[in-house]
This record gives sequence, C-alpha cells and structure tokens, in this order.
Amino acid sequence: SHEKEGKTMPAEINRNGTWRKSRPVMPKYGAPGGLEGTLEWPDVAARFAAGKSYWVCTASRDGVPHAVPVLATFNSDRAIFGAGPRSTQNGVANMAITVHRNPGVKEKRR
Repeated sequence: SHEKEGKTMPAEINRNGTWRKSRPVMPKYGAPGGLEGTLEWPDVAARFAAGKSYWVCTASRDGVPHAVPVLATFNSDRAIFGAGPRSTQNGVANMAITVHRNPGVKEKRR
C-alpha cells in the first residue's frame, strides 16, 4: 500500500462492483489491524485518476500470479486498460484482480 500523511490506500471492489475497505492481514510485518487511517473511495479514485501507468496483477484459476505494467485511464468508477491474452484469460477464470498505480513513473498529462 502507499502511505501519505499516515494513511494507507486499500483497494477491494467486489464482484458486483461495490467498493469495500480492506487491509491485508500481515501481523508479522507490522501491518495495522482495523481500518483506521484508510482512505475513502473518492480519495483513492483521485489518486488513481492522477496517473496513467499501472500494474495489473491477476491469478490463474490455480492461483498462479501474473503481473504486467499497463497504460490506462481511470475515472471515478472504472479503469480502462489493454490486457494481453494471459491477463484476460486469468481475469475470466479468477476475478481476483489487483490494480496498482505505478508511483515510480514520472507522468506528464496533456
């Protein structure tokens, strides 16, 4: 997760497209429990909309991970990006998809 001003950015959108706050369960790594300090959806959406370079992470039906960098456009309720055949097949077989903004890319907006 990204951190800014002590807030982490969770992201989980259910199969029906509704937003639900979440946080990974990683007690050995110091991840806090509960949702205190997490951002609201409008804040998350604004951060995603500010970029154009993302990582899309999918998993096969058997749970084999696949991560690829993509260019995308993101608005308040959806991301639109191109995906190759493996990402597409994984997304159809397993809806566990993660989209992560690539903070290491210096982006210019037109």
